[in-house]
Amino acid sequence: MKRIWLIVAALGASVWIGSSQVPAAETVAIDLTQWTPPDISKVGEDPFGELVKYGHALFTDTPNEIRYAK
Repeated sequence: MKRIWLIVAALGASVWIGSSQVPAAETVAIDLTQWTPPDISKVGEDPFGELVKYGHALFTDTPNEIRYAK
């Protein structure tokens, strides 16, 4: 039982020490009143691009895009 607590304590300490060495990411302020989304027609034809286009269509034209399971 003591061995398990020693292992847990060692793992916890290593996670705590490792997490303190990661630099914080800088936040960028975006003015959403001035931002325009990229043109959907410029998205690629690869599998990821097709998924993005489907997501866009689902979001903008939901009633016509929902696929009901039968």
